[in-house]
Amino acid sequence: MIVSNSQPQETIPLQLKSGKESAATLNGNNAAWLCVCGYRLPLIWSSINSKIPTICDECGKEYIGLGENEERIEQGRKPFSTMEETTS
Repeated sequence: MIVSNSQPQETIPLQLKSGKESAATLNGNNAAWLCVCGYRLPLIWSSINSKIPTICDECGKEYIGLGENEERIEQGRKPFSTMEETTS
């Protein structure tokens, strides 16, 4: 069942310190992805608290949203277009 007022999900890049790229799903103010350590539950980050990193309970890696993008804001989309691993 598709609800007409639902928020669209968008895939955004997840930049890793190793140089590899993965993906996160952006929905409203939140992004979700799986940690590179293989922890099976998704990590969730909110742009409401954009300066606070999300930390994996399994390995301690930290991730944060990057790149406030003016073009995205003008289009009425959430400003963060990329997630980044902040610890190695």
